[in-house]
Amino acid sequence: MSFESITLTTLEGQNVPIKTASTENILVFIFMSPDCPLCISYTKTIMDLHETFHSKNIGFYPVYAGTFHSVEEIMKFQSDYAFNLTGYIDPQYRFCNLVSATITPQAVVMNREGKILYTGAIDDWMYNTGKKKAVIRHHYLQDAIQSILSGQEVVPAQTEPIGCFIEL
Repeated sequence: MSFESITLTTLEGQNVPIKTASTENILVFIFMSPDCPLCISYTKTIMDLHETFHSKNIGFYPVYAGTFHSVEEIMKFQSDYAFNLTGYIDPQYRFCNLVSATITPQAVVMNREGKILYTGAIDDWMYNTGKKKAVIRHHYLQDAIQSILSGQEVVPAQTEPIGCFIEL
């Protein structure tokens, strides 16, 4: 399965080929779950990153893998936490499997051709399940985006996300 063949479903029920889902040059997909405490904690951080980078032709899209959560639950989650991004459902886990997403929240940064430029944690706030640092030292997703914008290689290109397992 290739990037071009993946179709996601909007929260309104429309099937959209991922390749045409947006016009941005860089796509940031964040695998989310409405009942994951860490996803809830990261909604503001993700929205802040969106505000910082949306004018630089970078799109942020939450992806809800599977059918474990209803569309109503997802929409309530987005509304309750002012998570005002276009969300997609990946009902058959095709995109999830293509990019090897296993955890929520997990960021996957891609170019328009579907090449993964970064995948992993948003930052190092959570260093083990249920264990948070007082001070974030590494802003992995933000640094990856800034590297891409500067034409530099993303280092590290992959980190280990910590959070809730994606329900299969």
